[in-house]
Amino acid sequence: MLKCEVGQMGKANQVILAGIGGQGLILGGHILAHAAMIEGKNVVQSKSYGTQSRGGHSQTEVIIADDPIYYPYCDSPDIVLTLSQQAYDKYWDQVPEDCLIIYDKDLVNVQHRDKQVGYSLRNQALDLGKEQVMNILSLGFIIKHMPFLKQETIEESIRHELPEKLHSLNVHTFRVGLGVEE
Repeated sequence: MLKCEVGQMGKANQVILAGIGGQGLILGGHILAHAAMIEGKNVVQSKSYGTQSRGGHSQTEVIIADDPIYYPYCDSPDIVLTLSQQAYDKYWDQVPEDCLIIYDKDLVNVQHRDKQVGYSLRNQALDLGKEQVMNILSLGFIIKHMPFLKQETIEESIRHELPEKLHSLNVHTFRVGLGVEE
């Protein structure tokens, strides 16, 4: 198996966002990658999706490191977000034991695993006003569990990547996931 080499000094943070097309996972990965660049980190993002952009499997992998990144895919993820049963089934027994899996507990039936946590992501996004913010809500939960990027930087990236009319809702949604707003 190929390994993600990041030089001698530090470890990379490896994140996988997986689900179905239309859930905004590629955008979520792009927001993480952009925030990492703002913080002066090295970053690589890869993405894959099925032949159908909506409804087919979709995923993005983001690697963030202080040192150079020599392999562009997550081989030992720290955290995996699964927003579909197919995504969960693909990863639950394939990732290292110390990898945290975050899943939507209303969409995914889980297997026994020590390091996993479920949230009602879709339903909570609907409560916030739009199902489409589920990806941003998920970013909040990811950073809450693994704070490898600063809150302010991700909010800046959200403002950069989304149209101005969506800034308020999405920044608020991120903060709800992070646990700093209700």
